[in-house]
Amino acid sequence: MTDASFLRSDPHRHRHPFAFFHYEATFEPADCAALERLFVGEHAWQHRSKGGYACALREVSDDISPTLKQTLVAEIQRITATPLMSQVQVTAQLMAPGQYVGEHSDHPQLGYEVARLIVYLNRDWQPEDGGLLELLDGPDGAATQVPPRYNHGFAFLLHALSLHRVTQVQRTRRSVVFNFWHPANSPALAEAVAALLAGMHFSELPAVLDAVVSQVEAQLDEDTSFRANVAAVVLHRWGYDAHTAAAGYFQCAGLPWPHALPDQRSAVIKLAVWIATLHQGIFDLDAWQRLDDALGGITPPSEIRPIWQLCLPRRGD
Repeated sequence: MTDASFLRSDPHRHRHPFAFFHYEATFEPADCAALERLFVGEHAWQHRSKGGYACALREVSDDISPTLKQTLVAEIQRITATPLMSQVQVTAQLMAPGQYVGEHSDHPQLGYEVARLIVYLNRDWQPEDGGLLELLDGPDGAATQVPPRYNHGFAFLLHALSLHRVTQVQRTRRSVVFNFWHPANSPALAEAVAALLAGMHFSELPAVLDAVVSQVEAQLDEDTSFRANVAAVVLHRWGYDAHTAAAGYFQCAGLPWPHALPDQRSAVIKLAVWIATLHQGIFDLDAWQRLDDALGGITPPSEIRPIWQLCLPRRGD
């Protein structure tokens, strides 16, 4: 790809049904032509057809110039007011007639991307061609339609409420998807959490913990109980005593802990609860911001500094 000036237009900003940005003219003609060439010739496409998601994909990150990718990082940071890593993954997506994508949110799990820009490459698109991107106001809500017109772009942050789908395609549909990562949800953090919790079994927790948590265990649903036990395992594997592990269990379960804790110990517990939440499900940007605000003035203990700085990278040395 060329390094020609990006963005022929500033995006239209929308708030409903969730925040998104629409470019009517995304790239200069030379860049569009380079993107179109990604679909020409014989390539090894990964065909996906399950779970209401039907298309062909291939990674094309190496075909996009580093300068353009970093320009895009700066642009998506600007419009979303969200810090992003320099890492960008780019995929070409091809949908054949009859294919469609069912309702989903692409909420970012541990180590997954947090923002996306989709650029469409469908010349002379007509409504009867199908392949409309539909943004949903809740599972049963009304849909806002985004036509996949040539050189139009669609950018948004991924979260649990960013529900969307693609209607059935009647004519071949081409798009290029740029994926962006938040510094606090990096693949390196995913690897660190996997290593920390490898071979996890709740029986490794101190027996004294059973007497403390048995009083409240019956009050909790299965997901909350699991997450609270993970937080206790994290603290145990970091070398903290049963009292601290129990405090982590209670805090993760949303229950009051009756004993005072030093600031640094309380901060360590907050981090363990965050790791347990990441391990179980979703990277929530708002929740991470609250964590970052809460722990910003705390010096991390040396024994957990590496994973602390992966979780809170802007606070690192």
